[in-house]
Amino acid sequence: MNGRATQLLLWPRALVVGVLATGLGALGHVAAGGLLPGPTSMTFLTGASVALAAPLLLQQASALRLVLMLVAGQTAVHLGLTLAAGSGATHAAAHGPGQHASSGGGASLADAAASHVLGHGPMMLAHLAAAVAVGLWLGHGERLLWTLVRLCRHRLRVVTRLVLEPTPAPTPPRPTAHRYPRVRVALRQSRPSVRRGPPLVA
Repeated sequence: MNGRATQLLLWPRALVVGVLATGLGALGHVAAGGLLPGPTSMTFLTGASVALAAPLLLQQASALRLVLMLVAGQTAVHLGLTLAAGSGATHAAAHGPGQHASSGGGASLADAAASHVLGHGPMMLAHLAAAVAVGLWLGHGERLLWTLVRLCRHRLRVVTRLVLEPTPAPTPPRPTAHRYPRVRVALRQSRPSVRRGPPLVA
């Protein structure tokens, strides 16, 4: 696949994968009782997901690669949201009721986030299964997209060849009755004149 087609298709595909990874991670985070940050933070998180997905989509991606990208992406988003926005259970475990974060609050928050994620095992498995299904769906769409691109490029080459290449001029027909008329005339003129019939009477 040429570089121009790859660049034209790179960022739209990266946008789809990044938005889906962020959306699945945010949905899993909210379903587990987590809190979402503001729109600015979510926009930055989505942009980071798109930027990280782009290098992996420079060529046609297999279904396995897309599944792994979505699973890893939604897991990273869920963990990032748990650490950034947290949840009621996370803040309670980190600070306790009516308490403020101490100097070791960062470590406590990380431990609480880990326990928060591990405490929702069945829900996490369900979201992982959803990421696998979405990744397989994207893989099917990826195959169809690149097949269409290759078909369009082939048709474009055929049309360009027909338009740009000059049509060869028709070859004039060659005479077939007498291939060497001048040679035959010369031979006919060089033959001795022989008179047939009775001898002339003196």
